Amino acid sequence: MRLSRCGERQSALIIGAGPIGIGALAMMKALGTPVVYVSETSAYRRAKVEALGGIPIDPTHENLEQ
Repeated sequence: MRLSRCGERQSALIIGAGPIGIGALAMMKALGTPVVYVSETSAYRRAKVEALGGIPIDPTHENLEQ
């Protein structure tokens, strides 16, 4: 995560909220990234993303390009 240079003035997008995606979300939030979007099809996992401070996106209903 440090190599990605996600700092306090940036946002990030994580594709997938499995164990690695959730770990990446936790690390990015700990490093001070204020806005972290997480694309995930599972409603259960999107709820976990929201509980951890991420912004969940359902790629089957939302356009990731916007």
